[in-house]
This record gives sequence, structure tokens and C-alpha cells, in this order.
Amino acid sequence: MSTSDPSTAIDVDLTRSTNGIWLVKVPKYLSQILSEYGDSAINGEVGRLVLRPPSQKSGKEATKMSPAARTKDVSFCLNDQIMKKIKEKNSSKDYKLPPQEHRFCFTDISDGVLRTVYSRTKNHSNSPTREQISVVGKVIRRAEIRPVENEQYMSMKRKHFETSQEPARKAQMIDKIANVYKPKRDHEANIQRKKNEATTEKLVQSPEEIVVDRIFEAFTKNQYISMSSLQTITQQPRNFLQQLVKRYCNYNNAGHTYELKQQYRYYGTQKEEKDDDDEDDIEDDDDDTEDDDDNNT
Repeated sequence: MSTSDPSTAIDVDLTRSTNGIWLVKVPKYLSQILSEYGDSAINGEVGRLVLRPPSQKSGKEATKMSPAARTKDVSFCLNDQIMKKIKEKNSSKDYKLPPQEHRFCFTDISDGVLRTVYSRTKNHSNSPTREQISVVGKVIRRAEIRPVENEQYMSMKRKHFETSQEPARKAQMIDKIANVYKPKRDHEANIQRKKNEATTEKLVQSPEEIVVDRIFEAFTKNQYISMSSLQTITQQPRNFLQQLVKRYCNYNNAGHTYELKQQYRYYGTQKEEKDDDDEDDIEDDDDDTEDDDDNNT
């Protein structure tokens, strides 16, 4: 069941809806400290609130005092364990520690608007709703945490201001000479590619009969030839050569080479004819030898 659907009923826990809550505004640096070191604090204690009794005034003056004035003597002190971890992490001499003590500045809520704080908790998978919404309490005081303006706080702010004024880029002195590579007009790979393109552009298409004769002559020496080798042998444009090769040759996937089709393979026939001629010569020699023997007898 999705709680984002306005037509769906939502079960809200109102057990703590009458609790009074202070809505506190925290400085940026203090918020970063609490988010970074809050999880590692012992028992989740990031600091303590110190409540001091308000200034004693009698009679009508005490009656005229606002609730904010009566609770203004409140201070917040960071945990000693957190301050120790900040020192360990930032051991540099230039680092300025943040102030440990802060004071509360309260303001009255007089606009009549009811402000509440709620929390969302994920339920188990067996629950009909994915999350449980609970009202933690209603806001009765607004407060702002401000640091005690002592020497420690002023040193920290001065350091932050100096850091923010530093340029992002600085000129740095180099102790040793760095490796400096001379610029090139062009890289070797680009030069070779341009040479190949220029060579390809200069190729002139020859008559088809002459090119076919060159192809057949090449296959009389080698049975399998690649396309690049055929282009080197014939010196013909690649597109024109591919058309002829597809017409007269078969492609072998194993070696990425070409072989003459069966009907054009004549180099094997020439070899057989040569062998037959040799056998005929041998038979003629035998006949001549027999005739000489008969004459001698």
C-alpha cells in the first residue's frame, strides 16, 4: 500500500503529539561536525544542553518577561570525545578548532500556526503498510545556535576567510626539469594512413581480361591468396577487384583467403598433362630400345 496515494488511509501514531519541541537552526560548520562524527559518538551523545536559571527580577518586570526571555540562558557544549577526534583528524598546525560551547537565541512563535515534527519508520514485510508515520511533537520554541564569540571562534572564521580567498590555481616552483615532448605535425599512424589512401587513389582500373589473367597467374603459384595480396599483385582498385574475385573465387573463413572455383582450377590439369607426357616419352624410349635389339640379332 503506497502512502503517496491521497485516497489511501494512513495510520499515524499520535501518542507523542502533545510533546513540546524546540525547532533549532544550526550553523553550517556545526551541522557538518554532527553529521560526520555523530554516528561514532558514545551512546549517540553529541553534546549536552546546559540550562541556567534566568535572571532574577521581581514584581511587574518578571510578569512582563516573555517566555523566550525567561529561557534564554541555554548553551550547547560539544562532546569532549568528538572534539578529541577532530583534533586527531586535523593535526595540522594551521587548522583552527571549532568552538566547543554555543549559545541559544530564542524567538517567540506568535503567528498562531501549529507546527509539528513527524518521523517515518519502515515496517516489516508482513505489515500492510511500508512505513509507519509518527508525530514526534509540536514546535513550541524557535531557537538559533550561535557560537560564543571568543578568540577560538574568531581564529576559525579568520582561517575560513583566508582559505576562501585563495585562488584555485597557483604558480608552483619546479625543482627538477620535467620531461617535455616536442610537438609533432602529425603522428606516424596518420602519416601511414594517408600514404595508403594516396596509393589507393592512384590505382587505375585496367581492362577486365588483363586483370583476370593476373589473378589466374597468381593462383597457379599459390592455391590460397588473401585480398590484400591480390590487390598488391594486380594493382587494381579494391571495389573492382572484389567484384572479379567474387565471380571467380570462393572465400575460406578459416584462413580469410580466397581460392579459385572448381571450374576455373586448371593448374591441377596442367600437372596431370605434364605427367602423361613424361610417361609417353618413357614408353617411346622403351620401344626404341627393343627395335635396336632386334636389329642387332
